[in-house]
Amino acid sequence: MIFKPPVEPQSLKILRCLKPRIILSKTNNRYLRSLKKGYQGEKKFAALLNTLGDNCIVLHDLLLEYNHSIFQIDSLLITEGVVYLFEVKNYEGDFYFDSGHWFKENGKEIKDPMIQLKRSESMLRQLFTSMKINYQIKSYIIFVHPEFTLLQAPRNIPIILPTQLKRFFQRLHENTDIIKKSHEHLAKKLLDMHIEEHPYTKLPHYNYEQLKKGIICNSCHSVMLKVVKKNVVCNQCGQHESTSSAVLRNIQEFQLLFPEHQITTHIIHEWCGKLLSKKIIRKVLTENFTCIPKGRSTYYIHSPNTIR
Repeated sequence: MIFKPPVEPQSLKILRCLKPRIILSKTNNRYLRSLKKGYQGEKKFAALLNTLGDNCIVLHDLLLEYNHSIFQIDSLLITEGVVYLFEVKNYEGDFYFDSGHWFKENGKEIKDPMIQLKRSESMLRQLFTSMKINYQIKSYIIFVHPEFTLLQAPRNIPIILPTQLKRFFQRLHENTDIIKKSHEHLAKKLLDMHIEEHPYTKLPHYNYEQLKKGIICNSCHSVMLKVVKKNVVCNQCGQHESTSSAVLRNIQEFQLLFPEHQITTHIIHEWCGKLLSKKIIRKVLTENFTCIPKGRSTYYIHSPNTIR
């Protein structure tokens, strides 16, 4: 039973929107690639957890706070008497373990994933103690990429390699039992404590003026520059999209990047690179948003039928 599905990180959404509109630094490009790969791995592991059916409760992407410290849990599995905490890694290639340290095949040392796992487990245990909740916690690092290899791995560290996933899930199937009200109660408590946005993000500074304007192709992410009847067409890959869909997508992007700005015909017309007429922009806004008439300062807010 999925109580909380995996959610695409806000930082990933913003960086993906920024990339075609501004030159990202090498650091931010690496961060974007890392976020993409991490999210792909979490979705893959979430699909595996879905196979367990309704005899357990799954919560993904929990951000919790205890004693003024914030900690993140990729996936949490609640079963009878045992809560499984999973740290998901989508590493690819050959790695090796030596004298308590982790290295890539080229000898470059990487951050020890055990540190984060141990911290999350410790924080969760302290949180449970404060809530008078008595569950055994078992934590694992899950490696989901089929081409990941860890050489010289000691047998006593809690990791599940790609070749072990099938057997691991067979054991989980055998150990899951009927969900009780106490399990649901715990899940709801954790959901209530979940923090929606991480207070510390690594996003670059940007403002409206410095970003490239225009409609970005939904396929190849280049700027669309051609209108054919009721479609916008990408000059690079030939992708077709209806004007209304493209405008709505651009509005969502604008709101993500500038949540404090009001939605007006003028600003969306400019944001779309003036590729489409103000008449078309106004029609899309009227059909999908609620108009707040203020003369020349008229703006739009979300209505129940707005596509998000």
